[in-house]
Amino acid sequence: MPDEEAVADPVWVLNKTLYGRQQASQRFNEFVANVLSEMGFEQCPMQPQLFKHYENDQEVEVHQDDFHTTAKGDVLISFADKVKDKLLFRRQSRLAQGKSMST
Repeated sequence: MPDEEAVADPVWVLNKTLYGRQQASQRFNEFVANVLSEMGFEQCPMQPQLFKHYENDQEVEVHQDDFHTTAKGDVLISFADKVKDKLLFRRQSRLAQGKSMST
């Protein structure tokens, strides 16, 4: 017969990392780095949140779950379409030169 105390205090093992925990952020960053690497981006060793695609002349900065990128319009559209295959992704309108998010 199983030990009653052991049955009363089961231990649960998570298959995923809890949202909001430091480990969740680290694992998400690793996942994003792999996705971008598969798309041809190189990760900056000194600033790991920065990625560069030399062929497309595109740069991406990833801050938590926010992506900021610079590239020509057709490259941006293609990038967003490819990322949507791997991540739940919502595009915002492009900023004109000299504009900021607050203007």
